[in-house]
This record gives sequence, C-alpha cells and structure tokens, in this order.
Amino acid sequence: MLSSQAHAQYHESSPGQRGPAVHQLLTRGGAQVGDVPRLLRAGSVRLRGLARRTQTGPAMALGSAWGRVSWLYYQYLLVTALYMLEPWERTVFNSMLISIVGMALYTGYVFMPQHIMAILHYFEIVQY
Repeated sequence: MLSSQAHAQYHESSPGQRGPAVHQLLTRGGAQVGDVPRLLRAGSVRLRGLARRTQTGPAMALGSAWGRVSWLYYQYLLVTALYMLEPWERTVFNSMLISIVGMALYTGYVFMPQHIMAILHYFEIVQY
C-alpha cells in the first residue's frame, strides 16, 4: 500500500508533474515496478484497491464488459453534459431520448421497405 505522504504528494503535484510523481510513488511509497498497471488508470494514479485479488474466467470477462459499458456511459454523460443535471432530470432526458429513438427505429422498420420498393420501381430496377 502507498503511504499517506506519497498519496498527498501525488495530489499536490500538477498534471504535468504526475509522471515524476508516479516514479516517486513507486520508489518512496513501497510499491513495486510490477504494480504500475494497477497504479495507472485512465491517465492518473489509482491509489485505492491495490491489494485487490485478480479474477479469472467468466467473472473477469463480466467485469471487463461492465467496466467498458460504464466507461461508455460516463463518456455519454460528459459529451452531452448530462452530468450537470439532477438524477431525476437525467432520467427524464434519457427516457425521452430512448422513446424518440425507439419510435424512429420502429417507423423505419415499418415504412422503409415500402419506400425502397417505390424507389426501385421508379428507376425500373424492379418490376412488379
């Protein structure tokens, strides 16, 4: 585990100095070089959960898939700026978005074949 002094030193450093801060955490904090993948996560040092057990098999695949979906959801929140909304507002927005996308997909599924056949008939690609 990393010492509280190394933890504080990392958080006091600026983002440009975090490369040397990682090296200092490794040398002063008691972590080993093999711990670097666990220390680094999304461009920053992850200080909690260093002693977590490694998983194998289906549990690891499920955890990896859940982590990927979680990352994509957080990206969606950041890109659409929904992270600034209250949870109930976010729920209303997401419900409306899902409803609109669902209606558009249903409408496309029902009416697009008719329109495609009309276009093909107009250009005489398909004869009735």
